[in-house]
Amino acid sequence: MSSEQRFLPVKSPFARDALVPGNGGWPPLNAVVYSDSWLHDFMNRLGQDDPHEAFALLLAGLRALRDSLPPQQAAVLGRHLPLLLRDLYLKGLRPVKLMVTEQDRDFFFKTLRREAVGHSFDATLVVHALLSLLEERIGLPDRQEIFDALPAEILALGKPEALQARTARA
Repeated sequence: MSSEQRFLPVKSPFARDALVPGNGGWPPLNAVVYSDSWLHDFMNRLGQDDPHEAFALLLAGLRALRDSLPPQQAAVLGRHLPLLLRDLYLKGLRPVKLMVTEQDRDFFFKTLRREAVGHSFDATLVVHALLSLLEERIGLPDRQEIFDALPAEILALGKPEALQARTARA
C-alpha cells in the first residue's frame, strides 16, 4: 500500500505530486487535509463534482483576486490560505505585477480566463463561490480589508451585501 493510499483515502489533487521542493519529503498531513477542506468547501459552493476541475477554478479565482488587489491586501489574503494553496497562489507572482493599475471587472475576468484556460465555467458562479468561501474562512478584520480593496464591480458579483456595507461605512 502506498503512503498516499494509507493517509489520504479521499481522492485529492493535493495527494498526487505533493512533494515539497527542497526537502524531498511529503508536506505535513494536516497541510494536505486543511487544503483539501478548502477545496471540498469550494466544490460544494460551486456545485462541482470533479475535484481537479474545482481545484483549477479555485486556484484561477485566487490568482485573479491576487492580481486585482493592491499588494498589502494580496499579502493579507495569502496569509490566510492553507500552506499548499498559498504556495500555488504565489507561484508566478512578480512584485512588479502587484502594482495594480487596472482594477475592474474586465481585468479580473481576463485574468480568471487566462488562469483557467482549458476549463469551462460560469465566471459569476466562481466569483460568488470564492468570495463566500473567503467570507467563511477569513476573520472579520482581514476579510473586511480584502473586500474593501476589491473593485466594487467584482464585489457586487459575489457579495452584494458586503458592497452595501462598504457603501454604508463611507
